[in-house]
Amino acid sequence: MTAAPGLEAAPAGAHHRSCGVAAGGVGERGAAVVILPEIVPARWWQNLLHNQTTLLLKAVLLFRQEPNGAPRVVINVPYYLHS
Repeated sequence: MTAAPGLEAAPAGAHHRSCGVAAGGVGERGAAVVILPEIVPARWWQNLLHNQTTLLLKAVLLFRQEPNGAPRVVINVPYYLHS
């Protein structure tokens, strides 16, 4: 994975600790687009097992924004599981 100049890729486990504030206490600088994979299971009850982290990430990204910060766009990409 390569990042654009001036941007850093964060490990997946660090997402909830740094949402909303960049390094050094500086707030958001521009709009962000986040693409989240969403598993579409074959059976309805498999929803209880999958997508819990995706739902948490989506909620944090959408509802923990700076008051005057740039908007975030969250895109869910379905990934279908076959039985």
